[in-house]
Amino acid sequence: MLWLYRLIVALISPLALYKLRALGQSCSPKTQALSPTRVGDFSHTELDGKAIDLWIHGASVGEINMLQALIEHYLNQNQRVMLTTFTPTGLDRAIELFGQRVDHAFLPIDRRKSVERWVNQVRPKRLIVGETELWPELYHQCQQKGISIVLVNARLSQKRMRHYQRLKGLYRYAIDAITVAACQTDQEAKRWQTLGLGAGQTVVTGNLKARVLLEDHSKPATKTSAFVWTAGSVHPEEDQIVLASHLALLKDHPNATLIIAPRHLTNLEALQRALEARDLQWMRFDPAQPLKADGSASVYVIDAFGQLMEAYGMSDVAFVGGSLVHVGGHNLYEPASLGLPVLAGPHLDQQQAARDALEAAGGLVVVQDKNALSEALSGLANNASLRIKMGEAAHSVVQREALALQRTIEAIESH
Repeated sequence: MLWLYRLIVALISPLALYKLRALGQSCSPKTQALSPTRVGDFSHTELDGKAIDLWIHGASVGEINMLQALIEHYLNQNQRVMLTTFTPTGLDRAIELFGQRVDHAFLPIDRRKSVERWVNQVRPKRLIVGETELWPELYHQCQQKGISIVLVNARLSQKRMRHYQRLKGLYRYAIDAITVAACQTDQEAKRWQTLGLGAGQTVVTGNLKARVLLEDHSKPATKTSAFVWTAGSVHPEEDQIVLASHLALLKDHPNATLIIAPRHLTNLEALQRALEARDLQWMRFDPAQPLKADGSASVYVIDAFGQLMEAYGMSDVAFVGGSLVHVGGHNLYEPASLGLPVLAGPHLDQQQAARDALEAAGGLVVVQDKNALSEALSGLANNASLRIKMGEAAHSVVQREALALQRTIEAIESH
């Protein structure tokens, strides 16, 4: 089946490269200059012919942030690191974090000649991949050239596993090349074993993202005395449910405040129309300014990137979006790291490990619909001791997961 995959990739790669170049036009000149590395062209880089000790890959910004401590560990061991990402924003972030301390490049597109040229130029000794990316051509060639592959923070949902199983004739070229998968949970380790990894090739290490959150956001911001809740990463259709729940909350708590963060800023206009249709007074959220306690604004709208954690820090309760619609949920550990009770919808396929851990500890309530969300909010608004209890439980889960870095390093070195 690999031959058919190679044919398809060869046919679509010109269009893919064109779109990727267009995507990078808004990024830094340094990132744009690295576009040729997608096809293995390193003529404009500073590679000096010496082999790379360690190749580390994270798909985008979130994965690069998650891998930061691991990269620093290997830099402190004087390892020469090549750091790759797939998205231009991810490469911008990598350059911002590490500058010239690492070599930078884009991941090569999974075309046979591009991968071959890329690997021959870089000649890495081993490859560490953040979370879950299976590239049949890339992994197959790494195996042929004796490059070990380790997946860290390895996620594998039931849905993704079934997809790989349906195409096992193709993905076996990737699975067979993996040396070890350092998984977030026991369930995910078992799924990797179902795909073909041996029991000795999987190890449970926890979630590397937890440590990043505790380090970066350890002190919640000052908040008002009124009840404040934040709805983060909210998708279209979810915002209607969130606003309806807030209106219900205002009946018993007229000074309550909602901070809402659309997942995509393109949804801002629709959200503002929905607020005005419900006669809800709203203001633009500014993390540098305290929330008004005079009732002049019942809702604050986040209209810029990078402000969600500040909003959580001003809140008593958090609802995490992408969970009342079939998206799979977003990061539950973000509010939990600040000691907040967490609410989310039932669609948490992409957050299964965090859901299981937070639910078991008592830090998460899964709500099925608008009525359940309103009921949960009301219960928490009326019970400060319950909020504290749930928040402490949620925070304890993140603290436990923060040990994942050392376990991950041990898993890498033992294999």
